[in-house]
Amino acid sequence: MSDDKTPVAEEPFNRSQLRAEVDRLIGELEQGQPAYSPPPFTLAGLIQLLEQSIRYFAPSARLEMLRQFRQQLDDGAFDMETLRGAWYLAQYTLEMQADIVKRHLQGDYETDAWGLDWEILELIRPLLDFSHNYYFRVQTQGIEQIPDYGRTLLVVNHAGPLPWDLMMVTTAVLNQHPSQRLTRGLYPNWLASIPFVPTLLDRLGQVKANADNTRRLLDAEELVAVFTGEGHNLPTFLQASPRLNSLGRSGFVKLALAQQTPIIPVAIAGASPWPGLSNLTAPLTTALPASLRLPWLGLLGLIPLPARWTISFGPPLDFNHYGRAGADNVLLVDRLSDQVRQRIELMKNGAGPQ
Repeated sequence: MSDDKTPVAEEPFNRSQLRAEVDRLIGELEQGQPAYSPPPFTLAGLIQLLEQSIRYFAPSARLEMLRQFRQQLDDGAFDMETLRGAWYLAQYTLEMQADIVKRHLQGDYETDAWGLDWEILELIRPLLDFSHNYYFRVQTQGIEQIPDYGRTLLVVNHAGPLPWDLMMVTTAVLNQHPSQRLTRGLYPNWLASIPFVPTLLDRLGQVKANADNTRRLLDAEELVAVFTGEGHNLPTFLQASPRLNSLGRSGFVKLALAQQTPIIPVAIAGASPWPGLSNLTAPLTTALPASLRLPWLGLLGLIPLPARWTISFGPPLDFNHYGRAGADNVLLVDRLSDQVRQRIELMKNGAGPQ
């Protein structure tokens, strides 16, 4: 008996039939989404939204924020389409969060071991995309340096005390990298003491910074981002906290050596400070948590001033030839840490990926 090797005729490609099937899938998805029509955009409604957003801040913070917002209007940082887009996203987020929160209160959701909830991430992505593309106008360089898979440690300079830098790096990689990898950013421990923020960051795939969490993420072959330095305009009572960064000044290099993980230096340039933060000392202790009484704005309630950001990804620094034993060499770890920081500083100052 001979094998029948007659090729099976392929089904002819029918473009109109394919379009019909895609339309069917779109219709099914649309039926599963709650209907939503945003309220009409008006300047009066925008002013009311602004008043509601700042009324829980300390008086000095409110005054400084309004003055800076007024200056941004004079400088042309906002146009009508940008304000209209921000209005729509705020209203859309409010409406969609109501449905998500209702189901989550009923326990109808799933997370991974770190608290990542893809449904929440997809819900927040329009806001992150708007912030990335239009508010911060992020430009990226060298994103192809990130491998398609495997453990990798991104070492990034801080672009402010709040985690917008973390989320913009995550958004850039998720949207622009060919493999759409999710960056597991490590956020500072002091954020865990602020209601709402750590839970939201966990749901977006971010993880509290400590050596054990970093080690477990790298063992799982994740793309991990650690932020080095103290950030600018960080209040004194936080700068003095030993829990600000439990990885320490050189901890990221020690972990990279121990886990045999390549380091990619990442530089963020152009970020401006959070509104009024440079003039706040004692009022910040009450103003910062108070701003979180507006959870319907999500991270929009903590958004810094608009600016054009540039995120540069440098070529990987592979220290694996030092071996795992290199992690126990204090002088070597400090020297490699300084080398990484110098590379980031050069990239930040306009030298570009080296």
